[in-house]
Amino acid sequence: MIIVLAGLIGVGKTTIAKEVSKRLDIPLYSIDDDKKKVYKEHPNYDYFLANNIPFPDDIRKKAFGAALDGLRILSRKNRHCIVEETFHKKNIREPFFAEVETLFGSMILTLVTADEATVRLRLKDRSGHMVGYGMYLSFREQFEPFEHVDYTFDTTKDFEKTMEDYLLFLRAKIEKRI
Repeated sequence: MIIVLAGLIGVGKTTIAKEVSKRLDIPLYSIDDDKKKVYKEHPNYDYFLANNIPFPDDIRKKAFGAALDGLRILSRKNRHCIVEETFHKKNIREPFFAEVETLFGSMILTLVTADEATVRLRLKDRSGHMVGYGMYLSFREQFEPFEHVDYTFDTTKDFEKTMEDYLLFLRAKIEKRI
């Protein structure tokens, strides 16, 4: 099973993914690493980042292709995996979801949410990340809702309680697959 954490920039996807990975001993695959490599090859890399312009779909698809290559390798030795990304556009996420579901046998889609004030605070002085609040606003404009979500994790609520509930949900899904 692949656990997919989706949601806008700054909602807490990476924090949740790292915590789930640690607590359930499931590998976390970093799509961000693939994006950084692929995006840096684009001639307008600095311009896009400086002006909060999302990268074109063809470049995003290339990054997702690189991620799929890495996930194919990971799936040979692991029954489960976690990934996190915005997955804000249907035409890019749908083929990706179909492929990872085939690789890992099933998929759990978790939508990670946070209110605007929380996101603004988190992104205000964000370091070590490619993008900030301006890019969040750009992605929010382009965000296409999911047709089906298995779980919604609101990071503005009591984090530890919400995490425990989420882990119970995931453990039940994993046990069904064993």
